[in-house]
Amino acid sequence: MGILILPYAIIASSFIYTSMTKFLKMAGCGNDFIIFDAINNPAPLLNKRTIQRLCNRNLGIGADGIAVIRPSQEADAKMEIFNADGSRAKMCGNAIRCVARYLFDKQIVNRKEIKIETDSGIKHARVLKEDVSVEMGEARIINLVGGGIEIDVGNPHIVFFQEPNEDIIKKHISTHNVEFARIVSDREIDMRVFERGVGETLACGTGAVAVAAASIYKGLCGSNEILVRMRGGRLRIKIGSAQAIMRGNAEYIFQGEIKI
Repeated sequence: MGILILPYAIIASSFIYTSMTKFLKMAGCGNDFIIFDAINNPAPLLNKRTIQRLCNRNLGIGADGIAVIRPSQEADAKMEIFNADGSRAKMCGNAIRCVARYLFDKQIVNRKEIKIETDSGIKHARVLKEDVSVEMGEARIINLVGGGIEIDVGNPHIVFFQEPNEDIIKKHISTHNVEFARIVSDREIDMRVFERGVGETLACGTGAVAVAAASIYKGLCGSNEILVRMRGGRLRIKIGSAQAIMRGNAEYIFQGEIKI
């Protein structure tokens, strides 16, 4: 693979390559993604090894994951999301905000309300002036596990209200995203996240929803509208009886072409 990035950076590479593919790099709260628009461009040929190489921060573009935007018969577009280790995820809160922002800015969808198909169902996004909000569905409490709360938010999560613990991370990260949370006030929580297939990241959108839902379940927060602070930024989460709404930024980093 060889990489040509415009306009902000150029990465030299000695990879052997076969075809040129356009890409975009975006981030939500520091959680960064390589995005391929397979609606307007040829679909990239991705396998596990290629995904790992592209996400490698020394040998590739570098990212927490890859999002592929495809046509959808059920929604305005479809998002496929892959972790940095090459595994496929059902949903990603930070990535879907980036995809919604891109679809609107590139006029692929000419309205601010956008329906995006994912492996965990169709999500409704709304592009705001600076942020993007997404209806994430229900945050379902699944189980209590070893002092943690297992929650399904399209992706599997386990939330612990304590400082990060290496033994807990090793035990659960092969099957779950693992969050460690600290209550700041009735409306504010600090959080660190260790994502399945990636490791520690600066932020996780579905993880922020899981933490907010867990705090309400345990009676630790007195409001259903919570600001979740992560190492990469902040997300505003509103927990309803059947719907969780996530709101946060979606930023462009750079665009370019890569030969895969």
